[in-house]
Amino acid sequence: MADKIVIIGAGAAGANTAIKLANQGHKVVLIEKNTLGSGASGRNPGRMGHGFHYTDVQTALDYLHASIKVQRTYPGFLIAQDKPNSPLRHGRYFIMKDSGSSQDEILLTYEKIKAEYARMVEEDPRNEVFGPPENFYRILEPSEYSDTVNMDLVEMGVETNEHLFRWSEFKDHLRNLIEHHPNIELREHTEVEQIVRNLEGQTRFSFSLLTSTPAPRDATNDDLSTGIIQYQV
Repeated sequence: MADKIVIIGAGAAGANTAIKLANQGHKVVLIEKNTLGSGASGRNPGRMGHGFHYTDVQTALDYLHASIKVQRTYPGFLIAQDKPNSPLRHGRYFIMKDSGSSQDEILLTYEKIKAEYARMVEEDPRNEVFGPPENFYRILEPSEYSDTVNMDLVEMGVETNEHLFRWSEFKDHLRNLIEHHPNIELREHTEVEQIVRNLEGQTRFSFSLLTSTPAPRDATNDDLSTGIIQYQV
């Protein structure tokens, strides 16, 4: 299986990396211990964040850029996307009185996220995937949340334009793209047990895999009785 790229982990990052490389003409083997989109990717999605849960400015901005890129690459998976006033198009954060960062520090990060979104929309109107910049977030009145949180602990509430995300449908979409891509081989229920760097002049790496799925035709040293196969790449 020489001249192939092996990606370990078929979560959101691994799956999209596989698609990108395959679209560039590379042959890709995508290995997943469980199933595509399980693990952290299967537990964490549901909200298309904008970086508001980070206080570090650069991390927050990186998150915003990634979210915009996802929406531009895969439009149509936001819940209530056609209903501007739906509460499902908003997220809420609460700054706690005992927070490790001050209210001013957190709000400064929020303002920088909003300013970056406005800059990106001005640079390219197609980046306006989360509504107008002026509505990007707002500070809530205490009366809007006093009956749902412990006011002795909460200093301030903030509402954002973060959307809920239809992860299940998006995962099915990724699976369809991967399973029908001629350059991608998806190996689910396959665990990497060992990776060995080969000698110079040989294939670069040997992978020992423990699998419960049939081995592909170009695998070597196939041992179906134990489910152990080896790849050379």
